[in-house]
Amino acid sequence: MKRIYTCLLLMVLSFNGIAQIRFEPGYFIDNHGQRTDCLIKNVDWKNNPVSFFYKTSEEAAPLREVIDSVMEFGINGTSKYIRAAVDIDRSSEVINDLSPVRNPVYSREVLFLKVLVDGKADLYIYEDINLVRYFLSTETSAIRQLIFKSFITPELKLGVNNDFRQQLWVNLKCERISMSDVEQIEYDKNSLVDLFEKYNNCNASHPVSFGHKEKKDLFNLSVRPGVCFSTISILNNSNTRQKANFNNIPGLITGLEAEFVMPFLKNKWSFILEPGFLFLNTGTESKNDRIDVEYKSLELPIGIRHYFFLNEKAMIFLNVSLNINAPIKSGVYFDSGTIFKIESTPNLLLGAGFKYNSRYSIEVRYRFNRNILTNYIYWHSDYKSFSVILGYTIF
Repeated sequence: MKRIYTCLLLMVLSFNGIAQIRFEPGYFIDNHGQRTDCLIKNVDWKNNPVSFFYKTSEEAAPLREVIDSVMEFGINGTSKYIRAAVDIDRSSEVINDLSPVRNPVYSREVLFLKVLVDGKADLYIYEDINLVRYFLSTETSAIRQLIFKSFITPELKLGVNNDFRQQLWVNLKCERISMSDVEQIEYDKNSLVDLFEKYNNCNASHPVSFGHKEKKDLFNLSVRPGVCFSTISILNNSNTRQKANFNNIPGLITGLEAEFVMPFLKNKWSFILEPGFLFLNTGTESKNDRIDVEYKSLELPIGIRHYFFLNEKAMIFLNVSLNINAPIKSGVYFDSGTIFKIESTPNLLLGAGFKYNSRYSIEVRYRFNRNILTNYIYWHSDYKSFSVILGYTIF
């Protein structure tokens, strides 16, 4: 079992090694106002960075810049960060750690804020571990936090400070924005981006938006039928004449795949859960006996997947999974009457595939070797297989 987990870890690290994020055209502005056009390593930061890597050309070695020496940096048409000294409230939103104080508790910090909307009124976001804060600035006011805070009341009930709505009403005056719009707005990225875009368009400021709407379909469900070709060898360690080999046994696979896409790193990573059913049946003549194998099993591969986008519609992917299985009335049957029950043993799966239009897919998958006769000390078996699986994403 330890060997399986070690292999799984090594494969995950290998994925990380081959899935390096590219350097993309961008720029940065230093403390002297000097702009440098360059290539910036775009890791689609989940949490706001304090540094970044860049190259002066494709062939150049990567260099590093830090927040102390850069006022602004961006990736052309994708993202923009500015350095700002701001008052930020880091009060926890975790239910067990809520503050009994309604008002924000500020600390002065120098941060890279990500620009979501750039116009007459600017919207920024700052994200850290278990923390999301939005900031506002206008032509007449400096950057300040939009106030949202959960807290515990004296009656030990949950209270929410939604003062950000009042801030928006005061600062985003526009005939297209009603009191009702502001009263109903949520403290989330999509809602705030929509409101700031509406305000800037209302004032004919032609805003630039970096607040791309977050991918809504972070959950995908697919049907996954397929065929497998298995190799099974059986050997009696105390009597090597009792053995059998089954090669390229055809079998059927059917199942569903639930995929949970991680909403960062450009949606290139996902968790996969694929409950399914596998069936195969075969037999062979050994020197002294006939041996049949019937294998029916509920399978539950749990793993991770990484996508490589070829264009807007086509992508290839790699995935690695730990397969948990539960054989059903499965066994090795001898003509002499001996029956060996096939036991559940986890194994690793490695797959590679192609997906088109976020709907149709084909995958080739290798199931690493496992012993299916673990309860019989004088017997050993090796079972591995190669599969071809088709996929259709329902949603």
